[in-house]
Amino acid sequence: MQISCQNNLSFRGYDARPLSYLIIRNASKVNLRPAARQLQTIARKNGFDVILEGEKVIDKIPNDEHKYNINTKRLDYWLQDNIHFMKDKILAIDTYHNDTNINRYFGLPLKKIDYDDFIKGGNVFFIKHKGKNKLLLGSYEDIQKAEKLFKNKNIIQIPQADYHLDLFIKPLKNGVVLVADDNLTLAIMKKAAGKLKLLAEQNEGNSKYFESLELLNERISKMQSAHDNTVYNNTEEVIETLQNNGFTAVRVPGRVYYNPEEMYYDDSHPAFHFSNKLNYMNSIVHEKENGELVYITNKSKLCEKLGLNPETAKRIGLDMESNFKNAVKDYIPKRNIYFVSGGENFDENIQFFLEAKNGGIHCLTCEVPKGFRNQKKAEPFDKLQRLKPFKYPKETFLQEAERLWKKKFKSYSDK
Repeated sequence: MQISCQNNLSFRGYDARPLSYLIIRNASKVNLRPAARQLQTIARKNGFDVILEGEKVIDKIPNDEHKYNINTKRLDYWLQDNIHFMKDKILAIDTYHNDTNINRYFGLPLKKIDYDDFIKGGNVFFIKHKGKNKLLLGSYEDIQKAEKLFKNKNIIQIPQADYHLDLFIKPLKNGVVLVADDNLTLAIMKKAAGKLKLLAEQNEGNSKYFESLELLNERISKMQSAHDNTVYNNTEEVIETLQNNGFTAVRVPGRVYYNPEEMYYDDSHPAFHFSNKLNYMNSIVHEKENGELVYITNKSKLCEKLGLNPETAKRIGLDMESNFKNAVKDYIPKRNIYFVSGGENFDENIQFFLEAKNGGIHCLTCEVPKGFRNQKKAEPFDKLQRLKPFKYPKETFLQEAERLWKKKFKSYSDK
């Protein structure tokens, strides 16, 4: 099997390298086929492909009108946290819900790692920096455990500004790291609120502007409160740490979040995860043959839930996709930035995963760098149609998730 010549410790695609594949799972709790199809369209346009792991591993992603069941296995859909692609093997966390077929697809041995000895992919980045293989590791992780697992002592610990690093930073290449500048994001939102207030006053007959203004101010207040009252580090500390270690930290308006009150530990300590209304840091990066970077991230319904149409959002400076593109334009062409939404139902929508499940498109996937090729032909489409449906218990995982969602979150607009 051909192996990438980049001589890296772990082929994860974090440090902006050419990809061969992107893997996404379809598990019993969710329907990730809509997101997989969107990703595959983007991937094939830019020189790589997407494969879907469910009951079988397939590279032709079916439409939802096909009624056969491919989400029969109780797999953990957070693939990024469960698998590491190494030079000559795949490391996988040893849990009952991580019975992967990916190693057979690529003809690689699978090494199961005990849960206590494993480091989840969302909290470690493998990078090339100044000619050396290095690890950016979340400060919550044990350095000695990382050294033993990855056989590397060039480790830089990054202050934890959320549960995992991939929720607030993204390495590109040549020592450039995108960092969510929360103060920048709050400043953009506050400036937009000022413009929206003026617009509302100029159009007193239109109550929708005042309603949107109230929602926007509430959103600002909740993010400011989460920013000021948290167990996490400030992203200013993240930027300082990166700069002190010779990296170029690029400030971007990368996330809008809040503390979900239902999940507080007690009156003084906020939830272990922020809930994200918007997160552009949790992303996939691919380098094209011409050296251009492709950036794939999460679509947000922020402005929609504020009652703002695209024209008004742009007018008041709250077109966050444009704001993000402008912030990274020196490193990524605007035409190469994609925002993936998934499907319309809550169990297949990326906004649902961000807000209720605390993860996005990067958490749901695993990158396979250029050089790895499948050694086993993907399962034929017609065989999948003959799979027997899984016999669920009285309340399916999906029904349980929907019941809990309605109980705890009610609707996106309530938050």
